[in-house]
Amino acid sequence: MIFPEGWECGIGTHLAGAVFHADATTHRIVTRNDEPCGSAWLCVRHWSQYARTDDDTDDSPEAEIRFGRP
Repeated sequence: MIFPEGWECGIGTHLAGAVFHADATTHRIVTRNDEPCGSAWLCVRHWSQYARTDDDTDDSPEAEIRFGRP
């Protein structure tokens, strides 16, 4: 679906002017069933916020993806 204002972030809370691909290998994102998310599109803010880094720990926050594929 195309929105005239932009695209919806995979977290599903807002529209964004641009979205970028993310998956569980590059980002800390999970499905509603708490399983690694295979494919999602995130806005710039969430793409940066949940990107995996060398400093990640078990306590690093994860985003629950509303619109994505397992």
